[in-house]
Amino acid sequence: MSFDKPSKLDKTEIKACINHLQKVADSHATRALSFPGWWYSTIRKHLNRPIDLLTWKHRTTQFELFLTPSGQRMVNDPQLKVILIKDKGKFHR
Repeated sequence: MSFDKPSKLDKTEIKACINHLQKVADSHATRALSFPGWWYSTIRKHLNRPIDLLTWKHRTTQFELFLTPSGQRMVNDPQLKVILIKDKGKFHR
């Protein structure tokens, strides 16, 4: 997904992004949607499709992910299958 952050888009642009993702999900051409972590709450709230979700968090430690309320929501979401963490170092886990 190559859309700007939701915070940089107006409601019409966000709706267009969600509509695009809904069409992808409805096509059954893929089993999961992958997107940056800053889209998680918007997609989770508006997508309303039974498709697996995959995301990544930049400059976040595993510790921070487990201790923040937004991180806890992500970790406990059964629809979110993968959270990749790009730590503040120079490696991926």
